[in-house]
Formats: sequence, C-alpha cells, structure tokens
Amino acid sequence: MDTSKVKAMYFSPTQTTKRAVEAIAEGTGLSMTIKDITLSMNRAEKIALEDELLVVGAPCYGGRVPALATQYLKEKVTMKNTPVVLVMVYGNRDYDDALLELKDTVESIGGKVVAMGVFLGEHSYSYGDVITAAGRPDAEDVATAKQFGQDIVDKLRS
Repeated sequence: MDTSKVKAMYFSPTQTTKRAVEAIAEGTGLSMTIKDITLSMNRAEKIALEDELLVVGAPCYGGRVPALATQYLKEKVTMKNTPVVLVMVYGNRDYDDALLELKDTVESIGGKVVAMGVFLGEHSYSYGDVITAAGRPDAEDVATAKQFGQDIVDKLRS
C-alpha cells in the first residue's frame, strides 16, 4: 500500500458526510485528494484505485445507502489492493444495515475494508425548532474523526 496518499470520496447532500470523511482523511496526515460524488456531473468519470487509501462515506436514509452512491461505486469505480475506510453518517435515528450495504458494495469492486466508522449528522428532516442532532458533526466529532484517521494510518504502517 502507498502510505503517502489518501482519497476522500463522499456522497453528501447536506455536507455532514463531507465533514466526517474529510476530517478522517485529514487526520491521516497523508496527501489528500477529494472526490465529491453528490452531484450527477461528478459521477460521470470512471476511477481506478490501486494501493491508495480510500475513505468513502455516505449518509444513511431510512437504513440504506443512497442508491446514487452505490450505483456510482458499482458502475464507475474499480479497486486493486485498495484499503478502504467506510464512513456512515446518520441523523440520530439508526443506521440499520447501511454500513453493511456499503461494505458489501466496496468489497464487490475489489476494495479491502480496513476500518469502519459511524458518525452523527444533523438529521436531514430537521426544520425550525425541531432539530435532531443539531450541529453534528460538531467540533468534538471532527476531533474524534481526525484521531480515527491517524489511528488507521498507524495501524496500517505497523
């Protein structure tokens, strides 16, 4: 594995998954590139990953990974010897089998899952005075994510 580079890839309509994934990637201390697959125009390009650490994240909606995210991974991404960190962000309800679904998707395209993390994000249905998980991921969550990134690299190098 090339322990000098990390790619942060996320589907993040409300930017909560983006914050968690980028914090983990930043915490690795590796040279980082970012691939935001939220917008359709960003899901057109095919990507082949080899040996580079990938941190991939998605939100959980109703216990599932958004189909647009899994479809992109299955149709446009290939991996060879790619260590992958999975990140699931949920709105303080439950993430059900979404993390397992993301794991199955990544492994089906050649990724090797080396770590997984689940983070809270402000619920996408929050409005007015009814806000679930307000402001999450917050500063403490981001610090935890950065430490998680550092711990992953330390483990991979040992």
